[in-house]
Amino acid sequence: MSEAAAARTADDGPLAIICGGGSLPFAVADAVGKRGRRVVLFAIRGWADPRRVASYPHHWAAVGQFGWFCRLAREEGCRDVVFIGSMVRPAIWRIRPDFKTLRLLPRIYGIFRGGDDHLLKGVAAIFEEHGFRLLGAHTVAPEILMPEGALGRERPSERDHSDIAKGLALLNASSPFDVGQAVVVADARVLAIRGRHRSDARPHRGASSERAYRRGLGTRRVGQGGKARPGSTA
Repeated sequence: MSEAAAARTADDGPLAIICGGGSLPFAVADAVGKRGRRVVLFAIRGWADPRRVASYPHHWAAVGQFGWFCRLAREEGCRDVVFIGSMVRPAIWRIRPDFKTLRLLPRIYGIFRGGDDHLLKGVAAIFEEHGFRLLGAHTVAPEILMPEGALGRERPSERDHSDIAKGLALLNASSPFDVGQAVVVADARVLAIRGRHRSDARPHRGASSERAYRRGLGTRRVGQGGKARPGSTA
């Protein structure tokens, strides 16, 4: 983000961060705060870390309290909203809806019947219809992204670059179907694709496949609507 863009961000009013688990919500909050913009955490009970949340302006909520969020976010002066942090997609019967959410339940049920991209786009549309703007965390805190290129001493060979290209082509082809965020390729063979329920879809076809897997290059798609980017194997 340029200095001019950072200055404009500081003038956009407080940023609402809907806060799940892990450390990323606080990394984003700190990065935005350093640019002079106030942040307000809307922490999800059962996921966000209470001890760390206490260090920031915050409100607590349960999944499904959309009317509550709208009221408090407007009182805080927040228009821009970021979702960040770990959280398992809740079963629809575990949502504790307030009145506004109850009115939206038929629509919410529809957006739950699809992949994660379908769900996120549906949620974004609901927020925008109520006067909010849903932003990617990387647009307000670009420093949280892993840089492109090799991070360690090893550099990819020509064969590795060929495997990377194959992985990127597969991800770019499958992304419109909301399938697969990561792939492992070795020796021009696709060894694993991250599925919906398993991050480690490792093949179990003997020692040679296991060695190839360990030698393989991981490629992961990053950013909503972004391009696939080479990564590293887990």
